[in-house]
Amino acid sequence: MRLISKVRLLLVAYQRTEDKKKIISKVWKTLLKGGISGLKLTIFSVSTRQDKNVNDKMDIYEYQQKEEYPCLNANKNITVIIEVNDINTDITGTINSINSQIYNNYNIIIITPVNYKNVNDVINYSYINYPGEVYNKVIDNINGEYFIVINGSNILHPNALQQFAQKIENISNATVYCDECIFDGRDGKRTKYFIKPDYSPIYQLTSLYIEQGVMFSKEVVKKAGGFNNENICYSARINDTVLKALQYSEYVIHINQILLLRNSFAEEIDKYYNLTVIDNALMRLGHVGNALFNDNNYNYNFSLSYKNPKVSIIIPTDDLKLIHKCITSIISKTDYPIYEIIIVANKSVCEKLEKKYKDFSKLSYVLFHNSFNYAQKCNLGANEAKGDILLFMQDTVVISYNDWLKKIISCFAFEQVGAVSPKVIREDKTIRYAGIISGGFGFFPIPFNGEPNVLIEGVNEPAFFSREVSILSATCIAIRKDLYTRIQGFNEVDTPDKFSNADISFKVQNFGLKCMYCADSIIATENSSWYDSWFNTESKSAYIYLLKNYMYLLENDPYFTNEMKYYMLRNVPHEYSFYSSGKNKDKSGFSILLVSHELSLTGAPIALHYAAKTIRESGNYPVVVSPYDGKLRRELLSDGIDVIIDSTINGSDFWIKWATNFDLIIVSTLVQYHSIVQLKDMKIPVIWWVHESRESYLIGADRLIPNEVGQNIHIYCGGGYAKSVMKEFRPSYRTEELLYCVPDYASEGKKDYKYKLDNIKDKIVFSIIGTIEERKGQDIFSKAVMAMPKEYIEKCRFFIIGRKINDIIYDDVIKLKNMYPDQVTLINEVSRDEIRDVYDQCDVVVCASKDDPMPVFMTECLMLSKIAICSENTGTASLLQDGINGLVYKNNDYKELMNKMIYVIDNNQSLNKLKQEGRNTYEKYFTKEAFDNSITQIINQLLKEEN
Repeated sequence: MRLISKVRLLLVAYQRTEDKKKIISKVWKTLLKGGISGLKLTIFSVSTRQDKNVNDKMDIYEYQQKEEYPCLNANKNITVIIEVNDINTDITGTINSINSQIYNNYNIIIITPVNYKNVNDVINYSYINYPGEVYNKVIDNINGEYFIVINGSNILHPNALQQFAQKIENISNATVYCDECIFDGRDGKRTKYFIKPDYSPIYQLTSLYIEQGVMFSKEVVKKAGGFNNENICYSARINDTVLKALQYSEYVIHINQILLLRNSFAEEIDKYYNLTVIDNALMRLGHVGNALFNDNNYNYNFSLSYKNPKVSIIIPTDDLKLIHKCITSIISKTDYPIYEIIIVANKSVCEKLEKKYKDFSKLSYVLFHNSFNYAQKCNLGANEAKGDILLFMQDTVVISYNDWLKKIISCFAFEQVGAVSPKVIREDKTIRYAGIISGGFGFFPIPFNGEPNVLIEGVNEPAFFSREVSILSATCIAIRKDLYTRIQGFNEVDTPDKFSNADISFKVQNFGLKCMYCADSIIATENSSWYDSWFNTESKSAYIYLLKNYMYLLENDPYFTNEMKYYMLRNVPHEYSFYSSGKNKDKSGFSILLVSHELSLTGAPIALHYAAKTIRESGNYPVVVSPYDGKLRRELLSDGIDVIIDSTINGSDFWIKWATNFDLIIVSTLVQYHSIVQLKDMKIPVIWWVHESRESYLIGADRLIPNEVGQNIHIYCGGGYAKSVMKEFRPSYRTEELLYCVPDYASEGKKDYKYKLDNIKDKIVFSIIGTIEERKGQDIFSKAVMAMPKEYIEKCRFFIIGRKINDIIYDDVIKLKNMYPDQVTLINEVSRDEIRDVYDQCDVVVCASKDDPMPVFMTECLMLSKIAICSENTGTASLLQDGINGLVYKNNDYKELMNKMIYVIDNNQSLNKLKQEGRNTYEKYFTKEAFDNSITQIINQLLKEEN
């Protein structure tokens, strides 16, 4: 389909849609991000897209194939053991999958029945009765430190050994496991996936989720007693070995990738022998009790012996009808006798309940007359509690199963468990709580929320297995009383209502104990709200408190990995991540959110990075949020600045809920106009820092940015050029100037370069930096070089640095490269450290932009006392006097640019004064000190006015 046809389709869509701004916005942002070629791809994807459900996702196995992995040196030998149980089993596919591995330092051993056909080029161990007879002999004779066992007819992904080897490169005594899927042996189609959490000891006991796809350490297995040599099935033998090996491993490592494909026709599971395997593991761990198999949910649970603690059930309430139903259900449906109920309520409710339940001695009351504060109510109830276990419950709960409390108590038999929440279901039998994820959309996404309470194998297993979780349920939390005291209970100030469950969950984990979800204890709730929360009104402080104190826990949930989110979390955006800098946060200063349209190593994001650094150094707390990730994220994190990637900020207003918890918001670029539309007329002060050129307005911004903004929006332009363009298109806007800064690193001097330019000795080195597109003018630069006399070109090296955006401009660059391959070098986007190395090795920096407000690379050129050649169509040109502190050419004339370059070549040894004057220009306008003073004064003034 030709481009003109695609454009016609886009025009038809534009004419038919009611939301014409949305199409303009898409075109504009696509042009800015990807140029004409990007627009082509976008139009093509729209024109060829089939009707799909909006929630459809790429198959997770296919999704993972996008990842690329570097090839490792094959230092460690890995033995792959193939067990064959039937003389008719064809292991050709298995052998081929091993021989197709990227990693090549491996051996193959097969364990087969005595009369199995010979397999060439592999070591064969035969058994007479059953495989267990020879396993330990095989292990004794393997060459390397590690081995993998797979069932015959299963297949290893080509990256499998590579990934396993990478994890053990510098460690010993590890057990490593991967994710798996099952495929139909007849047609090869993948039918089920087993996407696993990081190592979770309790979950392993209830589900045996680490089963196949495991690499063992030879020494660990021998220390654990070796393989069971009895006549048991393959899965039971592996499960037994895994449980023993885990107990003796120094490291347990999870690879978040599907590396083992299991043939459905080779599946053999002895679920009842697995009970013996689990019982043996429990006995080794010192537990008294036994495992039970649940035929309904196909899971394992425990009947563990634990001391008979007294349980204090604490219920905050002010609703007489709800609390009556709740108390009645507890009394009639609890077979565990050692408990008390403490009601925290106002005087009226307490008096009526006391009268109604006067003959029930287990009930007591705590009066509460302050404004609603759930955390404070819980703490007051806990102060009066006499139990060893405190159980905080919402008044909406209705008990249906007699053993609910006994099941919760048994979880505390695991010494590492500090707090427990049961499964919570609604009246319509849908799931409300089966664990909560730390980190993701909404900060705490709830998997399986609203889904039927019915097990679907390979889809929702975590909802039906007791396991470690990151976040407990707000509906019901049981906690050891001594632990509750040590962590000082609920936080009445920062999380008085919403997220009180998250705060106490994090405090339990910070104390070194685990939070546990008990799938076997089920309670119902009459609270029909979507989220597992007591209090649904948005908090004015909780979000900031969580970010400042627990960002590192929001970054990664070991019990619900990103792959699990992608596969199991439905109706929730997945491109939502937290990244913690790990640096100490100043909790006394202002909290300031910086919104960037992307995190590329380009002008506006870099300028915002410097602003964030200044904010942090001033004792405040900056957080950067962007819809798109990029290389700048690492640099932000290294400077102690936390980052949130939220793909929804341009299409949803959810982010406003937490963003308005900040004291101030800085929005960068016109591209983020949508944020300004959402934030205008709110109380929070907003700085809109605009850097765009005239082109941005002409290709769409003029149609998208609001005609008027609220009093809370304060517009600052990145220089006089950007301000004049803004005034041209929005004369009603009140605008000021705020030049960015570039911290002075000129004094660092020469060093060992990470990025070394080739063949530059005795050459004059020119560089041009920026995305390769029409606006940046690489075509003018290319024509200027091609027009030079050859003897001048031979004196120089030319480096063109930037990622391709525009095919036509890129073709001009390629033409130049082909003409002078020894003099011209193309370099893709590089890191900030690498670009500094490039500057240091250059003599001249050229800005050929046709429309560029204040390019950062030109400022860095002035800072480093390099010769600056600049187009008049830039903000930098307004600060330069031709021949005094730089060279300026006009009218986008490549011949004039050529003459400026020739002038430098002819006079290179006599231009020191021009270089120094360029440096003086930097010091006057762009130093960190100048910027720090400007932005600090602006921020302080706005926050002073707000307060």
